[in-house]
Amino acid sequence: MQLAWSYSYDASGSFTWRVGDAHPLRSTTDTKNLTSKIMQVTTESGRDNPLEGLISDDLYDVLDDHNLLSEKGVRDYKIRKAFKVMRGQEVPAYDAIELLRGEFPYLQFDTIRKIVYKLNGPRR
Repeated sequence: MQLAWSYSYDASGSFTWRVGDAHPLRSTTDTKNLTSKIMQVTTESGRDNPLEGLISDDLYDVLDDHNLLSEKGVRDYKIRKAFKVMRGQEVPAYDAIELLRGEFPYLQFDTIRKIVYKLNGPRR
């Protein structure tokens, strides 16, 4: 599923997001709704496997049942995937990171920036 994004800035410097035919979302007040929609698109298959495309659902279930998955690693993967979807829809990087901060309020801007640009670990 592709989301149609559009945004505009007004004279006061605030911006308005529009996703598809939905009502416009103003500044950061509705970012939680927007990021929820984005996260839903990235895991839209209806399964609990956030690593779909990398590993099968059965393998994910076995790994999860035996606590062999890193919650932080899975979270980071979901963040990178959502960021990639937003950037593919031409959402500016700064705004995409701010939207992700709405979904993960316990993470700072720089932490998300490091996650999406893989600055906190060995590069491949």
